[in-house]
This record gives sequence, structure tokens and C-alpha cells, in this order.
Amino acid sequence: MRLPFGCSIAAARGDYEALQATFQSVRLALQADVAQIYFALREADEELALLRDTVKLREESVQLLQRRFDLGEISELDPARSRTELQTARSEAIELERLRAAAWRRRTRASALPKRRSFRC
Repeated sequence: MRLPFGCSIAAARGDYEALQATFQSVRLALQADVAQIYFALREADEELALLRDTVKLREESVQLLQRRFDLGEISELDPARSRTELQTARSEAIELERLRAAAWRRRTRASALPKRRSFRC
């Protein structure tokens, strides 16, 4: 049994509208992903700035405690602990830079997807 021509057009129109709705849904999800990545990048930038300041302060602390040790005012434990804290801060900064770079790559891939296409019948 054949459908009347008008029914075929109505079915095609329904398919087209469903496809457009799906496209808009995917587009909205992609925009949300890009926004989340953007805010993650900004957060990583702020945290990196804080970690860089921490590293500078730890370096100064190592120098100060080493001078005090050299003068005999403190034991070797204090400069050693300070060096460990410095290395920990440096490691955290390196890891955060790696995570930020990964987020940047995700953002680049997400924003490189094709722009909206119009589906016409």
C-alpha cells in the first residue's frame, strides 16, 4: 500500500524537524562544554599564578634557612624540609601546567567543530 504524496512530505518534514532539534541539542551541549573548559582554564591560570608565587617564596625560604644553617643557628633538618617543600610546589606547578595544556587542547578541538549547517528539503 502506498502512502499519499502529502503523507510522505509530512513524514519528511517531521524527520527534518527532529534532525534540527537533535542538531540544536548537540550544539547546546557543545557550547556548555566549551564554557566549562573556559572556566577551568581561568581557574588553572589563577592557581598557576598562586603556585608561581609560592615557588618564589619557597626559594627565598630555602636561601634564608641555608644561610642560618651555615651560621650554625639551626640544624640541617630545617633547610632540608624547606627544599622538600620547594620541590613539592614545583611539582604541583608542573602538573597544573600539564592539566591546563590538556584543557586548552580540549577547547581547541571543541571550538574547531563545524559551524551550523542548514538542512533543506
